[in-house]
Amino acid sequence: METHYYNQTSLTETTSYVTISEFWVDYANYLANRTDQNEPFLTSNFIKCHKDARSALMSLAVLGLQFENVSHNYKTNEGRGLEISANSHIILFKKEVREAPLELSNDILVTHRYYLSSESTNTGTMPEEFLANNAYTCEVIMTNVSPLQKDFSLLY
Repeated sequence: METHYYNQTSLTETTSYVTISEFWVDYANYLANRTDQNEPFLTSNFIKCHKDARSALMSLAVLGLQFENVSHNYKTNEGRGLEISANSHIILFKKEVREAPLELSNDILVTHRYYLSSESTNTGTMPEEFLANNAYTCEVIMTNVSPLQKDFSLLY
């Protein structure tokens, strides 16, 4: 039998087993103000329940999401995007690439190249256009050209 919560050695270590967040405020408002018992609970604040596993699991349990396999319709937009027609409530995460301010330094040289993963050998030519539903391989080469030792992180 499990006697303790994950990473907690004693039940007296904390006074709250669920971290209070905007999600739980939305859920309390939903319970207090709902008129239709079949109306699902949905909120964009579900992402705020990330500090511990208990909050995350409990938030997923009360969200009005389908646990059955529901097929959704997907259509590519000429290789430049994806159109999703959802047949039920879904959570969709997307990643967006934006330009950031750049501070140039001549201490570290970085070069990178991309090629289709389906190619058995790297031809050395960069693709002119990156298309959806194609896997690409990226090679990154970093060199410290300064006489000093440098500590850095590569976030890719």
